[in-house]
Order: sequence, then C-alpha cells, then structure tokens
Amino acid sequence: MLKIKKILGILLALCFVMSVTAATVGATPNEVNKDVKKFGDNDKKFGDDHKHFHPGHWEKHRVGHREFRNNHWTVVYVYKTVYVGPSWY
Repeated sequence: MLKIKKILGILLALCFVMSVTAATVGATPNEVNKDVKKFGDNDKKFGDDHKHFHPGHWEKHRVGHREFRNNHWTVVYVYKTVYVGPSWY
C-alpha cells in the first residue's frame, strides 16, 4: 500500500510539472505570425515578402574560358542558350 501511494505521489508531481510547462508555453507571445497581414487587405494580401511566379524561359549567358593562343593566354567568350526553369521569387 505504501508503494502505491509513493507512485501516485510521483505521478501527481509529474502531472503538475507538465501542466505548469504547458501553461508557460501557451502564455508566451507568438512571434511567428506577427507581421502577417489580414486577408481582407487585397493590395497587401501576402505581406511585403510576396513572391512572384516567373515561368520557364530561355536566356543567353555569356560564358568565358581561357585558351592558349598565339603564345599567350586569352579569354574567349561564348554565348550559350540556357533554359531557366519556372520558379517563385
């Protein structure tokens, strides 16, 4: 009978500590959603960090490489067509 009382006392103390921890965590302010705008505001619907969708497209990139020509090193530039995939930024 004494062991059961001891075990129940330990469980009661554990539940008290857990409830105090939960109350402390629940009372702290939520810093994550502090800057989120309301959805009724159409021009600032997603805040200032709204990302824009850029569809995939082809771009020309200037690529340079070194070559040994006429007894010295020179940089030769070539334009390559590169596909840039769609992204949000």
